[in-house]
Amino acid sequence: MEFLGMPYKDPEAAKLNDKRRKKAKKEADPIAWNKASAERTRKWRSKKSQDPVWMEKQRGLDRIRYHKDPERKRAQAQQWRKDHPERHMLLDARRRAKLRHLDFTIEVEDIIIPEFCPVLGLALTVGTGGGRKGQRPQSPTLDRINPAKGYVKGNVLVISWQANRLKNDATVSELRAILNYMESYGLS
Repeated sequence: MEFLGMPYKDPEAAKLNDKRRKKAKKEADPIAWNKASAERTRKWRSKKSQDPVWMEKQRGLDRIRYHKDPERKRAQAQQWRKDHPERHMLLDARRRAKLRHLDFTIEVEDIIIPEFCPVLGLALTVGTGGGRKGQRPQSPTLDRINPAKGYVKGNVLVISWQANRLKNDATVSELRAILNYMESYGLS
């Protein structure tokens, strides 16, 4: 079909052909399509995140989504913490270091969760829930060996919540005093 001596292309037909082409690609290899789509979205979001107006709008939309279904959001956050315990420990440690003005140089690779607590020998279990902030005696926690040094490489170790709670801010002499007290009454 021609219009004024030029080939005529229907814009609606062109859109339809693009949709058909995309659908065919998606059906041919859905995994590759999903990866490519996620990459395009990531690039677009990283570019848009530089725009403060857009970011404020997104924060507002996130607040609205949260208030529509807070239980779902809480469940998602809890699942993320369970799936990424090392990353969660790192983010919490960074927050505490900022609040207490402590040095912070550790990375996710520095946080290694052992099978058993190196202090008490308890089997460490991630995501058991309950207690304050989901902590139970066998929950893994990040311990600063020397509390004054902060969260620096070589000064952190993953131990059980119970061991960390016992250690807390006690000195060696205070821990010995508790041990002597318990032994004097025949407690073990």
